[in-house]
Amino acid sequence: LLAAAERGDYAEYGGTSVTWAEMEAYFAQTTGFRRPLPWEPGEAADQIAGNIAWAEMNLDAAFEAARTTGWLDLDQYHQQRRLLIHQQLLRTAAFEMPAISTEEARAHYEAHLEDYALPFQFWMRHIFLSCYETHRVEEGETPTSIAEAIAGDRAAALEIRAMNHRRLVSGWDVPVDEIDERVGPLPAGFRLLVPGGPDRRAEVRARLAEIRESIHSEADFIAAARQFSEVEVRNRGEEIGPLPQRGEEFLPELEEIGRTLPIGEVSDIVETKHGFQLAMVTRRTGDQHRPFEDVRESIVSALRRERRNELMLDWMRGLLQGRGIAVDDVSSAEFAAADASSERVVARLQGEDPITLGELRANWEGLNAAQRARYAERPEEYLLAHLLFERTDVLDEIAEEESSAWMAPLLHIYDLVTVAEPFISHQIAEAAAQITEEDLLAQYGASPERYRQPARVSYDEIALRADPPSASPEEGVPDPTEMLMDQLAESLGSVNSLGAFRRVLAEYAIDLRAVTASPERSSQFRDVPLEAVPIEVRAHLASAEPNTVIGPFANQRLVRALWLISRTDDYLPPFEEMRSRVSLDVQAQRRSTLNTQWRSEALERERFELVRPDPLPAPSEATEP
Repeated sequence: LLAAAERGDYAEYGGTSVTWAEMEAYFAQTTGFRRPLPWEPGEAADQIAGNIAWAEMNLDAAFEAARTTGWLDLDQYHQQRRLLIHQQLLRTAAFEMPAISTEEARAHYEAHLEDYALPFQFWMRHIFLSCYETHRVEEGETPTSIAEAIAGDRAAALEIRAMNHRRLVSGWDVPVDEIDERVGPLPAGFRLLVPGGPDRRAEVRARLAEIRESIHSEADFIAAARQFSEVEVRNRGEEIGPLPQRGEEFLPELEEIGRTLPIGEVSDIVETKHGFQLAMVTRRTGDQHRPFEDVRESIVSALRRERRNELMLDWMRGLLQGRGIAVDDVSSAEFAAADASSERVVARLQGEDPITLGELRANWEGLNAAQRARYAERPEEYLLAHLLFERTDVLDEIAEEESSAWMAPLLHIYDLVTVAEPFISHQIAEAAAQITEEDLLAQYGASPERYRQPARVSYDEIALRADPPSASPEEGVPDPTEMLMDQLAESLGSVNSLGAFRRVLAEYAIDLRAVTASPERSSQFRDVPLEAVPIEVRAHLASAEPNTVIGPFANQRLVRALWLISRTDDYLPPFEEMRSRVSLDVQAQRRSTLNTQWRSEALERERFELVRPDPLPAPSEATEP
């Protein structure tokens, strides 16, 4: 059916045909996809045929209105049309996409083998024990005094600030000498996560050494990681990689292990500023290249582009030389080093002053970023394009000679899309804007649910996440989620104001070694639709009284507590408040109705008729393939 449609007319109206080729050109102009139609003859194709026919009926009127009323900038239209002609000439010039053989592609691959080298990467499992511990603030202590007492170095206050950034709100990049002033006074009893001192580090190292002694296989390593490693649950014992990740900092000690440690062996203890680690490399890449078959298509595409570009340059140069315009080659290095004062002649035009490299460089400054990126490595192409587009009428002469043949249908479709269709839309919009007060009231009364405003809430939320226990419940380890809920409920017991609620998170005491919990977020939500609130929170907000604590309650190890500030029920605003929105809705509906009505009437008046070709006969069973 598709082959039959390509051979003949697809539709007729008023004695004029709409061909399948015109429909493909229309599709490319309206969607930007320069490819065959993505469907066969049918309802979608019928719609496009009708659009083309309707636009054709209005084309003359659109141009007449442009000349008399000025609704269309004709100068800009002609400029854009000329640019389209030039681009189409360059795209469909008298040379075809060159063929690249497999032998040529392989020769390029072998000559540029280093371009296809695989980067060094490795995958590993690891066990990490943190040296951080919880410090309870005493009366009069500051971040710097805590740093001196624990680490003997005031600079450690910066690390304390970084590890507690949710609680010590002071801004980033704070100098050590200003951190106490920026953080402000620390209340007694305030809990901070701080780097451990020498005794703590020795204790953690000894513990990790014991763990290492118990590992004799990869299965032992995985079991130990799942039980002891202080990392996110999903990474405990799992293979992580590839490492190092592009764009991320990576510990040089671990990278050295990734390069040198035999696969499947346990590393020595690695010390970092955060704690101690054991690693087991599971696999690695390096000193390898991507197989030729994996990159063959990309090589062929690149060589084809290069060769086609060379053919296009030769074609452009030939056009200029045929009209007596001499062009000198310009290297990329020479072009990059030149400035607007360079007097070197790069092109000679008959009867005009020659073009200098300085003039070309001055014009370069007027290009946008995309154009500069395209021409940066090919200044000769820029020079030739500049001559063809800006300084000569060569392309205009060629277009005039050839437009009646292969370019006329494309230009006709361009006129339909850029002139006729906007004119139709303009007329419909003007007609749709003629609405009355009765029309607005009728729309408002017929669709009250459309204009009903949803219930809205304002609230604050504290959310804390607890990791699951490292041991099974029968071993006597309490559930961290339940512990977290109990502790948060105790902290919120005396809260009777929004300010007190907001202080809970900052003052909340959690022993991070006993309960592996961390602040997830403390968020403030203002005047948000109730239906936009997460479903696990919505029910609590819908039934609670304002200015009260809600919770704590848990959902998948996320423990939440809420303070409801206000809640408004859903309501229907008065008509005057919704007038502008109702007006937009009425106009949109009117435009859709008029578009369908006017299009149908026009096609019927012009005797529009689909003449789908007969389907190709089905082959008989006896037919040879």
